[in-house]
Amino acid sequence: MHLKGCEVLNIVVIGANGQIGRYLIKYLTESGQHKVKALVHNTAQSAYFGQLGIESFVLHSTQSLDGFVNWIKGIDVFVFAGSIEGEDREGSILTEVDSTIRLFEAIIFAKGKRVIYVSTIDIGKENWPRFPEFYRPLLVKNHHIVQWVRNSDLDYTIIQTGNLSDCRGTGYIKIVELDAVKGEISYEDTAKAILQCIETNATIKREFKIVTGKLPIADAIMESGISNL
Repeated sequence: MHLKGCEVLNIVVIGANGQIGRYLIKYLTESGQHKVKALVHNTAQSAYFGQLGIESFVLHSTQSLDGFVNWIKGIDVFVFAGSIEGEDREGSILTEVDSTIRLFEAIIFAKGKRVIYVSTIDIGKENWPRFPEFYRPLLVKNHHIVQWVRNSDLDYTIIQTGNLSDCRGTGYIKIVELDAVKGEISYEDTAKAILQCIETNATIKREFKIVTGKLPIADAIMESGISNL
């Protein structure tokens, strides 16, 4: 079911400076329906969102989460739209997994409940070797984070995407089997699908993969039998 049209949600976008995050904040701002905040890596990113009138919080992986916990009190929805690490560092997968799970634990401590996590495909470990070496760390990271989220008491939605592209969004997607590798989707349409999930309680405790398709985003999410995947 959809949320009531008059309901205003307080939303934090984590990984806000990534391509998905920027599009999502743009659409949330344009809708005028909800209040949004951005979690960022540095003061330059904070200044960028400040110019847009978006409140932000700068978080480094090594710092205490006390300030973050206070900042997220009263938040209704947390969207993990991109990496929470400021730089890609060799050997950083363990750091990324640990930092992300620490954020989930902080959200739970702050009485948060609803999270949307954007993931890569989650395939069995036996299939990892057939992917390019540069891509495997992302598979490993998302595998462990997704497993943690599944076992939590959070009201989660896990969105797996096809190959992400810079192409202009079409507004049309398809829900496919979780183990399907083929297909791509734009950053724009991924952000629009997240927005639809924010406003659709039917996606709670659901996992699905999206690629470019022939159904309008809202119809695809509501009509494609997500509850049966």
